[in-house]
Amino acid sequence: MQGRELEARSATVYRVVPGAANTWNVFAEPGREPIACFDDKSAAVRYAMRLARGKAHWPALLGPHAKPGAAQPIAS
Repeated sequence: MQGRELEARSATVYRVVPGAANTWNVFAEPGREPIACFDDKSAAVRYAMRLARGKAHWPALLGPHAKPGAAQPIAS
């Protein structure tokens, strides 16, 4: 059980937060800048869930020209 507790403490937390002008921002804790921005809440949630499950690395999802904090929506 101790191994799972350590894993949970070191896991990255992803948050989906409302942004300006009806957008949704995805943050990776403890970052203060969003790693992605979406016009659709469900797309932002799906993206954060894929990251949390380890099924994707966020620069690969955003594309080759993406930079941390860049507000670039991805295809859902």
